[in-house]
Amino acid sequence: MAIQGMGESITITAPRHMDDYGRWIEDPRAESTIYDGCLLSPTRSQDMVNTSLNGEVTSWDVFMPYKTVALQRGQRVLARGEWFVISAVPFNWIPARRRNALHGTRFTMTRVEGAS
Repeated sequence: MAIQGMGESITITAPRHMDDYGRWIEDPRAESTIYDGCLLSPTRSQDMVNTSLNGEVTSWDVFMPYKTVALQRGQRVLARGEWFVISAVPFNWIPARRRNALHGTRFTMTRVEGAS
């Protein structure tokens, strides 16, 4: 089953870098990119889903279909109306049973307050 045409849209900001004082710096001229057809699933941690005190899922695994995207930890992601930060190193994935299938990019994002 192909995931193309299904899923959600997410917006990823331009990469950031850290200055000498430990502050994140963004290039204000850099544009955000919108990716369609992404699948989101709650990140599992020791057989539990990462949730806030309210029961909201705070960490998601994102599967981007059929494209290789250069992403970095610390980039901001807008998904489902909330801001997240890429918290795990992104990597390419290939479906396990179809070695010749098209690949995509997978990463983990975590909700943070004040990321907008």
